[in-house]
Amino acid sequence: MSRKARQKSVKTASGTAKTTRFTEAEPACQSDDTAGGEECGSRPMREAFARMQKTLEERIETARNELRSNEAALSRLADYKAKIERLEVDITQLRKSEKALQIQANQMRAENAVFRNRIETLQHAADEVAALRQTIQRLNGVAGEEIGRIVKALLPRKKGGPINRYIRLSEQAELLVTTGIVDPEWYLKRNPDVAAVGMDAAIHYVLHGAEEGRLPGPALDRVAEEK
Repeated sequence: MSRKARQKSVKTASGTAKTTRFTEAEPACQSDDTAGGEECGSRPMREAFARMQKTLEERIETARNELRSNEAALSRLADYKAKIERLEVDITQLRKSEKALQIQANQMRAENAVFRNRIETLQHAADEVAALRQTIQRLNGVAGEEIGRIVKALLPRKKGGPINRYIRLSEQAELLVTTGIVDPEWYLKRNPDVAAVGMDAAIHYVLHGAEEGRLPGPALDRVAEEK
């Protein structure tokens, strides 16, 4: 809007005319026709409306961006909730499995305790059996020596008849086999050292086995044979 200088005559008290200059503001937009005047008057309003519309659009776009961000956050939150639910289910299953494993472990401990007791009992019994075997071996040795002395004492040394003569070693051995006192097969199996030299079982018993306490047959060594 511009201002225009004008002159105006004013009468004074003495009746003389005095000219005064003053400035009058001109309208920012001048037009002779009505349409031009309406356009000139509505321009500021349109500009203000355009600025307001732009501001609103910017705010709407900002709100939309925030909404998208919130929707993405909600989507991630839903994923997190689903993962948490799955993890809770897994934790529940693990707790059940842990409880089952604990029960199984307790049962195994109880079974192990029973097995340990059985092993200790068997070990004790094995120790007793070993001690009994040693005792039996000593008794067998003593019995073998005693049996050897008895056999040799009862073994005839002379043969009656027209000619009284000593019984040969082979005859004594044959007598021991015939009477069942010496079992050659058993004797050689029980005494591999005798079998290794190829010596006759009954002869070896007469010469050495009886004095060494070796048993002549299984009938006198049932317990040793069962071992």
